[in-house]
Amino acid sequence: MILIIPALQLIDGHCSLFVKGEAGTKSLYHRLSDRPAELCSLWRRENAKTIHITDYDSNYTKIFSNHDPIIFLADTVDIPFQVLANMRSVKECRYLLDNGIYRIAFGQLMLTDPEGVKELVKEYTPSRIVGYVETINGKVKFAEFKNVCPDIEFIEEIKKLGVQRIIYKDETWLDKDVGVDFDKLKQIGSETKTRITVFEGVTRPAQLWRLNEMFKYGVDSLVIGKALYENNFPCQKIWRMIEAELEK
Repeated sequence: MILIIPALQLIDGHCSLFVKGEAGTKSLYHRLSDRPAELCSLWRRENAKTIHITDYDSNYTKIFSNHDPIIFLADTVDIPFQVLANMRSVKECRYLLDNGIYRIAFGQLMLTDPEGVKELVKEYTPSRIVGYVETINGKVKFAEFKNVCPDIEFIEEIKKLGVQRIIYKDETWLDKDVGVDFDKLKQIGSETKTRITVFEGVTRPAQLWRLNEMFKYGVDSLVIGKALYENNFPCQKIWRMIEAELEK
């Protein structure tokens, strides 16, 4: 069964998404999004095995602005955290890894400091350093680099740094009427032989069941945000009803 990883997008230390709950619980979930540690605890209670944090601010500022709130989450909630950010130095990576974050993911740094990334992989092992591959129609892009190269070419290059797992995102998949391109995932897995975490693009149960069929091509996990917060999957209704009763 594919691993489902709940996602939090942090903006100035707050989560940008709100859980859609039962009538009368709106204030509860808004409060949780203002207190990310409590929101993480909610996903933990609902059987999440790990949580993905995207530092949204790191794409738009010159510093890694949410590092202290993220480390606080790791200290507070008993669950492994995976952090995706626009890392600007190996020093920032080490700071997170040495302060309780299990796994970090980044892409642009692999272009600007490949030797530093190679040392990180050796020091912390490939299980803790993940390549982030953000694309539009199969062409790699990052905050400061556009149309870098075809995705498979980029993956082959970062594999030379020791990277064995990627988080793959294609912006065209985020439209709920389009969703994940399963043929593309099959191609990437078959040609690169990497482990693949899919980033978003799954909004309905049928898409999730089909994603399970991609395991043989290296697809073993899914980072999911908005669709999870909107309760698009079986059993979530039960959790929302329980939380509504507890809120009373």
